[in-house]
Amino acid sequence: MFRSIIILNLFVLMSVVSLGLARLIENADDLVSGHTEELHTPSGVILGISMLAGNLMLVLVLWMMKLVRRYPLRRNVSLGMKQWLLPTVGTLLLIFGLHLLLLPIGLEDNGQMDLFQSMKSNVLCIFLLCIVGPLTEEVVFREGILRSLVHRGLSPLSAAFVSALLFAVVHANWAQAVPALVAGFVFGILYIRADDIRLCGVAHVLNNTLAMLLLFFPAAESYMVAMNLALQLIVGAFLFIGGGVLVYCSGISVRGEKILLFPEK
Repeated sequence: MFRSIIILNLFVLMSVVSLGLARLIENADDLVSGHTEELHTPSGVILGISMLAGNLMLVLVLWMMKLVRRYPLRRNVSLGMKQWLLPTVGTLLLIFGLHLLLLPIGLEDNGQMDLFQSMKSNVLCIFLLCIVGPLTEEVVFREGILRSLVHRGLSPLSAAFVSALLFAVVHANWAQAVPALVAGFVFGILYIRADDIRLCGVAHVLNNTLAMLLLFFPAAESYMVAMNLALQLIVGAFLFIGGGVLVYCSGISVRGEKILLFPEK
């Protein structure tokens, strides 16, 4: 449990330091000239680049402190096409279905969508949002926290839920936290099945990449918002349940011998 707390605190610290660095860069000229009466909020691009550096540094620190495995892709479990394709597609359908179900509620995002819109024009920010960010989160919340909780005696299913709950909390806004709770739990199950971040990492990267693509096609989001409410809920429920069925049919289990996928290394 203590290791999980350290990992989570390092993740939060990385976010705070990255934000502070971005503010420092944005206001460098004013600070040098002594005009500190009104400091500016960092732009999305500067914040994104700062977060990119922070994520990479965090993974390096976790690795050097041995809070995560030095070789997280040991491939202890052999995965066939069924174990790759079904859970990946199922996870994407499930998350997209949940998105449709939550659209009518209009959860508050605290300006995160506007922030992402401002980042989409920069290749480094896209690299952060689509690849580095999701992989770092899988290293932190699955390879780090989930695995540590299992080693401390928590069942894999309970550890997957706890890591997903923490994953939701750090998003700090309802529009992201609710999907993050569900997605984080599914990512945890994928991690348990593979015993590394192969499945959950790929699913997370693809999910973020599809979300980024929607930012470049706002008409698609507008179409979903304008969709008839009943149809929206029916399609959303169909995709959500269908995605869950695909994950289940992939042979993923968190019972029995799957617990043995977590020996100390």
